[in-house]
Amino acid sequence: MLVPYSQWAILTQPMTVGGVPVRQSTLEYIEKYNVAAANGVKFKIHQLPNDWVSGQGIGGLDRSLVYRKKDDCVQLQIPQPKEKVMTIPTTDKGGAYQTLFSGCIGAVQFYRTSNCTYLDGI
Repeated sequence: MLVPYSQWAILTQPMTVGGVPVRQSTLEYIEKYNVAAANGVKFKIHQLPNDWVSGQGIGGLDRSLVYRKKDDCVQLQIPQPKEKVMTIPTTDKGGAYQTLFSGCIGAVQFYRTSNCTYLDGI
């Protein structure tokens, strides 16, 4: 799960139950006692810069992203530097040379439709 820094700060605060401090944060509690953990799947919460998800939800609410991190479900291509592919002469708007470049900026690819969901208003 990815959450904005502002929500991350709240999750890392120590918990209190009935006014008594507990020796774990809300984050640790959620990661330990959730449906995924009960089924033997590791659940982790990570922070994202506020600009990426804060205020990006419906009505300007904060947004979080929950996804399944498995190689057969989601992939992030490794960014590659751009490289010159071809240079050709042209007479468009006078004489000039046009150079084409190719590269990969690393976009997330989801292989299944149920691997990712957005949660607004967290």
